[in-house]
Amino acid sequence: MKPLIPLILVLLLFWITPLPAQEQDNFPDDVIEIEFPEGENFELNLEDGEAYESPSPFRFNLDHQASYRIGENPALINNRSGFSIEYGKSIAEDYYLKIDFYENLYWSNDHVADSAGEIARVEGFLREAWIQRSLESFNLKLGYQNIVWNEVDGSLATDLINPVDYREILFVDFEEARVSQLMLSIAIYGNSITWEGFINPQPQFNKNPPLDSIYHVESPLDAYPVSEGEATEGEFGVKAKLKLGVSEIALIMARLVPNQKEYELRGSVLLEKYDPFNMVAVTFNYPIGTTLFKGDLGYKKDQGINDLSFGLLKRDIVDVAFMVEHNQDEHMVSASFSNSYILDWDPSLIFPEKTSFLTFGWSKSFLNEDLSINAGLMGVTGEDMRIFSLYSDYKLNDAVSLQTGLLLFSIEDTASEFYAFRNENRVSLKMAYKL
Repeated sequence: MKPLIPLILVLLLFWITPLPAQEQDNFPDDVIEIEFPEGENFELNLEDGEAYESPSPFRFNLDHQASYRIGENPALINNRSGFSIEYGKSIAEDYYLKIDFYENLYWSNDHVADSAGEIARVEGFLREAWIQRSLESFNLKLGYQNIVWNEVDGSLATDLINPVDYREILFVDFEEARVSQLMLSIAIYGNSITWEGFINPQPQFNKNPPLDSIYHVESPLDAYPVSEGEATEGEFGVKAKLKLGVSEIALIMARLVPNQKEYELRGSVLLEKYDPFNMVAVTFNYPIGTTLFKGDLGYKKDQGINDLSFGLLKRDIVDVAFMVEHNQDEHMVSASFSNSYILDWDPSLIFPEKTSFLTFGWSKSFLNEDLSINAGLMGVTGEDMRIFSLYSDYKLNDAVSLQTGLLLFSIEDTASEFYAFRNENRVSLKMAYKL
């Protein structure tokens, strides 16, 4: 990280240094145009010379969620309440502060509290906490943030910067499962090209189901003690997004630390490894009428993969993902295909040579968009595995919404990474209230 220190200091110096005020356009005195966010309350009195009253920068949300396992071993699985605080406000000229914190209270009969042997359990999550300086064609952001460099929803072909919370990955929205990291990011906007970059001095790692979780997948490695490895290197990357007519294409180069911790068996001890790898990637989107084509292509150099003896070998991996979305009369249908291919694969590796996913989705809005229904189907090629989901979201009024869900699993392959969910058919209900 030493070569990055001067660059970080220069960017921070620019970030905190005020610039001279730029000349503003002159508007006629009798013409005032102000656009307010929809649904917010404002008070404006130009005759008295009083400034309008802006909405509160705070947003508070309450929710309660319950889900019930159906089929074999029926039981209440989720029984939890949530509380979130969001704060967003311009704190000075060119500066904006954003904080988003969420806290869950897991009650009795929720599997999280039960697994920990507790009557109730509280966990907090910092989704975002950053300050941004914005100029006419330049943004600089410092703090806990999420950086998403992919086009295909849910694809990990190029979306590898932020780790993911996998503890309940199939029961939460993927965007909510991202784990924010303390980073410095930059964006420079041009007429036809946008440059983006980031520096992450201390990468974090995926959150996996603990040993006592009902979603933990048993592994021979569970029996070995773990020894922490040396401190991780930092990671950094740059992205150039070009606008070509109605389409966009982006070129990415990054040096990353694996989001999933790697392990190497040394005698009777597992040693944690954080060896970085290099990635070059391309993403694109191309609309044709109401149909949008999207794609991600990533080449990873020297990623660590275990062999059957739990030695750690280096292999190159090629990931591709393609998606098509079609919108028509408040309907949206989508289909995606993703594939991960290990170069120089041999049978001693614990992962298959290639893994492919297929997904299909449908959604429609009703009642002036107060009601939305979403359905999805996911499968893995070469495996007897299918996951069906059906969700509805109904907004009773501006403050209260009701969400229902149905998840059905058909997983017979014992080698599937989703095998732990084979008996987790689920119905769910969530009530949310915005203060």
